[in-house]
Amino acid sequence: MTTELISIEAVQANPLVVFTTENGLDPYLAQIKAEVDSFVPDMSTDKGRKEIASFAHKIARSKTLLDSIGKDLKASIMEQPKLIDAERRRVRELLEGWQAQVRAPLTEYEEAEKTRIAEIQAKVNEITALPDQLKEHGASSEIIGKKIEEITNDKFDYQEVQSDADAAKFVAIQKLTALKAEVEQAEIEAKKAEAERIEAEKKAQAEREAKIKAEAEAKAKADAEAAIKKAEQEKLAAQQQAKDAEERAKKEAQETLKRVKKAQIEAEERAEREKQAAVKAEQDRIAKEAQKKADAEARRQANENHRRKINREALDGLVAIGISQDQAKEIITAIAKNKIPNISINY
Repeated sequence: MTTELISIEAVQANPLVVFTTENGLDPYLAQIKAEVDSFVPDMSTDKGRKEIASFAHKIARSKTLLDSIGKDLKASIMEQPKLIDAERRRVRELLEGWQAQVRAPLTEYEEAEKTRIAEIQAKVNEITALPDQLKEHGASSEIIGKKIEEITNDKFDYQEVQSDADAAKFVAIQKLTALKAEVEQAEIEAKKAEAERIEAEKKAQAEREAKIKAEAEAKAKADAEAAIKKAEQEKLAAQQQAKDAEERAKKEAQETLKRVKKAQIEAEERAEREKQAAVKAEQDRIAKEAQKKADAEARRQANENHRRKINREALDGLVAIGISQDQAKEIITAIAKNKIPNISINY
């Protein structure tokens, strides 16, 4: 009995044809089947039993070899799509690179044309949008006038969209001209209103200052008159007191003269001296008191005038640096009342 039931080399010589042809393995299977049919098993001897096992092993080996050939064929076939795809990819990338290389000048030209046309169109769009932009941002008439000049003197070559650019310029100049007239009128009205406001403010300020000055002068005059009147009243009161004291002294002297007749001359002289001394002392006291009050009033009035002068100078200084008169008065009053820490007015 041969080692193999079929010729494996014949199958391996052209496995693709054998396995892809319908019933392509039948000839080889027929060889095995013929061997099976002709095999006569002998179970009576040990040799016969060994032959049965050997023959079964040959069948199993034929099965394994045929299956292995088919498995290897399938693996090789499955690798082929990968090789095909790799080659397709290589060819595709190579040809696409050549295509890009050949087309590069045209592509570069087309991109440059797109950029050029986009830049030109952007300038046209900029001209179209300019009136609305200037109006939205509240541009002055001077700026609008400069933009009109720029558009009018624009020498840029708009090439194939020159007609569109000319139309955009025409419309923009018309809109800007109308906007310029509108803004100029608004500027004139604004300047007029500002001038009127400044004039009214100056007039109101002058009226306030005149009123404050008149009130201050009237108060100073009234205070001075009141002080003089008070001093005169105190003086008259002092004179009346001196007169009353003199009359009381005379009455006392007369009564003393009546009671003391023995020492009439001495009493009269003593009474006269006492009277003169009392009158003089009272007059001196009254005069000193009146003078003291007058001096105190004069010092008070002088101090008040001095403080008023210092306050006025401080007020003028605050107004000079841009603080309003009312705010300046409030600041000085707060400082004088010690309402602002670490700040005082040196009188």
